[in-house]
Amino acid sequence: MLNGHKLIHTLKSSFKTSEVFYVVVSQILFVLLSFVLVKILTNNLSISSYGFLALILTLISFFTQVFLGGLNASFSRYYSISIADTNIDGYANSLRKLVKYLVSILLTMILVLIVFDNIYYSSDLSIFIYAVAFAITAGYSSILNQILNIAKKRASSSISIILEISLKIFFIYLLIENYELSVDFIIITYLISSSITLIIQHIFVTDLLSSQNNSSNEYDCFTDIIKYAVPYIPWTLIIWLQQISDKWFLEIYTSRDDVGGFALLFQIGFVPLIFLFTTLNRLISPVIYNNETFNSSNINTTLYNYIVYITFALGLILVYLSWNFSTEIILLFSHPKFLSYASFLHLFILSGILFGLSEIFLLKMQSKMEVKLLNYVKSMLGLFGIIINFIGVYFYGFTGLVYSLVAFSFANLILMYYYSSSYER
Repeated sequence: MLNGHKLIHTLKSSFKTSEVFYVVVSQILFVLLSFVLVKILTNNLSISSYGFLALILTLISFFTQVFLGGLNASFSRYYSISIADTNIDGYANSLRKLVKYLVSILLTMILVLIVFDNIYYSSDLSIFIYAVAFAITAGYSSILNQILNIAKKRASSSISIILEISLKIFFIYLLIENYELSVDFIIITYLISSSITLIIQHIFVTDLLSSQNNSSNEYDCFTDIIKYAVPYIPWTLIIWLQQISDKWFLEIYTSRDDVGGFALLFQIGFVPLIFLFTTLNRLISPVIYNNETFNSSNINTTLYNYIVYITFALGLILVYLSWNFSTEIILLFSHPKFLSYASFLHLFILSGILFGLSEIFLLKMQSKMEVKLLNYVKSMLGLFGIIINFIGVYFYGFTGLVYSLVAFSFANLILMYYYSSSYER
């Protein structure tokens, strides 16, 4: 076990002060701008319409989490491997192949939806056309941003994050000034914002890979990347079903207003904490991956321990504050019409802390290339989550679902801790 002084020395040698600044500031700005966006949306949409937007976004998340989630992790992991193997040119070729496949898939799906729209005319189908395009662009944008992060291009990564949400707020504000805000208009603004950000990210990544291409090795690692990514699909599919099941069970068994209320609490209670943990993961993932690649896992163990102790203590403070000031928080970040859901806010924050801690241990397993084990563990957790979501909503309605979220997050933390720690025994 490393002592604290040696750990600090290791972190200082791994990070520049500017890197930490870019990551922390960008994540704080992102969370604050997310609150601004939620405030705008909740002020201009009914609870039911906000719930419908949440349901559409669950379908979009299929592409970003299931279809492209494994590729995100795979391209991130193989960037470090390609650097070590001096195979950046082969890595760049793999990325170009991915772009060709994504464009083909996007055009095919849009064509299919247009055909269906002409045969069975429905306003909902037009929303799905915009949603599919947004899903593909957002998914690829996430891959590019993660590459920039792993390459320690913190400024470029931070610009991308802040730019996209700023554009969303800007375009939605323009809509409000000229039109009545609707869900389909919101999805269009999300698509435009994501596309602009994607173009800028693509320039950043292209310049990055070109500057590092100093070898004649052109091994095509695309097949290896796909093989690494494919095992993610079963468990990301199950986890996706678990994550969308809450809102869809509410839609089926309670009301769309409850979907909207749940979505709001999730957005201002659960999601900000996940972004805070994402900040930690973005800071430590290059160190973790590099240490595993060069056999320095004892550094990783000490780093995990410090993070868990500190974040858990701070998390308990947040739970206490949200329990006592839930009404004020709801009024600050949304509209008074959502006040009937304020008493549940602290439970969403507790769930976010538990789930966020589990993601740190997930990173530990990813760095050890334990994809098959991840498949097994996450699949079990996803099935468990779907079952308790159904039981919670069916028997106890909205309240039951909230406690199901807490139970799932706790189970996720326990299992991820157990399996990630098993490699040290």
